[in-house]
Amino acid sequence: MRLRLLGSTFCLTASILVACSDEASAPSTTGPSTCGADQAACVSGECIPAINFCNGTPDCADGSDEASCGVQCTAEQFQCGSGECVASTAYCNGTPDCADNSDEASCACGADQFACATGECLPLAARCDGTPQCPDGSDEASCAPPGCAAGQVACATGECIAAQGVCDGVPNCPDGSDEANCPTGTGGATGSGGTGAGGGVGSGGNPPVTGTWHCFSSATIQSSLLSEYGSWKSSYYRDCGDGTACIEDTYNGRCVSEGVAYGMLLAVNMNDQDAFDRLWAYYNAHLNANGVMNWETATCGEVWGQNGAADAELDAAMALIQANARWGGGYATDATTLITAIRDHETETCDGRIILKPGDAWGGCSDNGQINPSYFAPGYYRAFAAFVPAQAQHWNDMVDDTYELYDIMQARMGGLLPDWCATDGSDWYGGEYWWEACRVPWRVATDYCWSGDARPATVLSGIDAWVDANGGIAGVDRPANSCYRGGFALTGVSASQAELDANVSAWLASDSEDNAYYQGTLRVLYMLVAASQFPMSI
Repeated sequence: MRLRLLGSTFCLTASILVACSDEASAPSTTGPSTCGADQAACVSGECIPAINFCNGTPDCADGSDEASCGVQCTAEQFQCGSGECVASTAYCNGTPDCADNSDEASCACGADQFACATGECLPLAARCDGTPQCPDGSDEASCAPPGCAAGQVACATGECIAAQGVCDGVPNCPDGSDEANCPTGTGGATGSGGTGAGGGVGSGGNPPVTGTWHCFSSATIQSSLLSEYGSWKSSYYRDCGDGTACIEDTYNGRCVSEGVAYGMLLAVNMNDQDAFDRLWAYYNAHLNANGVMNWETATCGEVWGQNGAADAELDAAMALIQANARWGGGYATDATTLITAIRDHETETCDGRIILKPGDAWGGCSDNGQINPSYFAPGYYRAFAAFVPAQAQHWNDMVDDTYELYDIMQARMGGLLPDWCATDGSDWYGGEYWWEACRVPWRVATDYCWSGDARPATVLSGIDAWVDANGGIAGVDRPANSCYRGGFALTGVSASQAELDANVSAWLASDSEDNAYYQGTLRVLYMLVAASQFPMSI
């Protein structure tokens, strides 16, 4: 019997539901006479318990019990090319754990690893530790004598970093030891609560961006970022085979510009340049006449939805700024070109305020009067102003105008913000806080962490007060996934270390329905901010 569920075909054989492309391809559950009623026959002939068929682990000698299965690994697992699920920490850890070695195939070593010339990945601390661990000894090649050079300091794990990297608000050592025990107010990893240098709290206007990290930080999330990224990438990153890649919305069999840009942010912050370049190539392969990506395509395929989505453009441009800081190269020119396209085609002045249109071809006061507050990214506007000085006035004015609109919306919604509203912040057909607006805390928290401005802290406080009055993070009447609960948790980054820790615990301990592209991707993006791993310039 065949069933069609969520776009996939399943076969019902001997009361076992399995994914199949043809019933003849599935191992027989009746098999030879030597197999019992509760057993399944492998293609190679042996019998295994029927319950082990398509359980994610090959039990047949030839692996046929897992062939063509629709096994869905959990968010904490990596799915091997041969079908089985292994812990996400096994992905690119330098040791093959999958039967087909797919967990180590084509790996780019992580930001906390060293790549041997022969391809293996070692902990970064193994580099120049005096003991060859790569098969070819490349981890000890060209090493300087023990000790750090003038102008450098040693991490607890032995690496040398520039002295100015200590207590600069951004962990530079793999173990974060350069941000440990920092004085209060310096913006170290323990959090400054927004009172560090350059914070400008309460000063009015747009405080200077100095690179100081103003938020409190979750050590719990810091320790799990690498495995979270590996799990996310194995679930949604799709190599198109032509030098490009996209992030697949697996439920709908499509890639959207939003997802491509989210992927770029994750790749650059996890130091995955190959993935970043492929995603950026996909974006550029699907541009419209205004120089922005058409918002929807088939997976690795043709354009389905014409014209741009402004949030994707903002995220892609910010990722390019971070890529320029991390890797150099031609990213700076690309960033400036895209920032200019956003200014020219996706912003306009309405009622005396510069607003962000939802896209280059619709929304705003020149069209239907509709805008999306979850697209607003005041932290990015500050970055654009600094990156393209000739446009600084435009982007700095947008920061001020954005916070005016936030105030209007929160005042009429008891601290929350709507999915959609009119260009003056008034209601747009009953807009509420749902699947769009759940991203607002992330956008605002990012601005606070970078700027220390009092205004984003006020917005976060308003959202936090609503959550507390409505059951807390785990009890509030919103879907149990990271889009909502992770966003609510981020309100703690500007409050106190204790509140952030409590928020993160409530978020990660509650039932999390993150097994879909949207909330699964936002989960890792939110984690970057909560762990102080999302700096304006890397």
